[in-house]
Amino acid sequence: MTFSIAQKKAIKLLSTGVNFRQCCKLLKISRYTLWQWRKLPHFQEAVEYEKQKYLTSYIEDLDHLKKKAIGKLTEFLDDNSIPLEKRISIAFDAINTAKTIKIQYLN
Repeated sequence: MTFSIAQKKAIKLLSTGVNFRQCCKLLKISRYTLWQWRKLPHFQEAVEYEKQKYLTSYIEDLDHLKKKAIGKLTEFLDDNSIPLEKRISIAFDAINTAKTIKIQYLN
């Protein structure tokens, strides 16, 4: 199924978390129009497909950033020119921040 330019834009917006009201405003379409599109099975499938692509990309980006952050933290913790107390303090801050992020993600 081919989509109009506006429908393609709506699919992208909806798949990245933009709500319906914002989507309509950005595309200058009525809520009724978007509601009609949302009833179409192929439109729903396209939104779900794009959402999965977006989430996969987002998770890959987060994984890359996590690896970089761990690498930098490891370098910092192994740097004996930095006082031990400072390294311990930064390590605890990093752990607590990670816990906070994980708790927010799970909720």
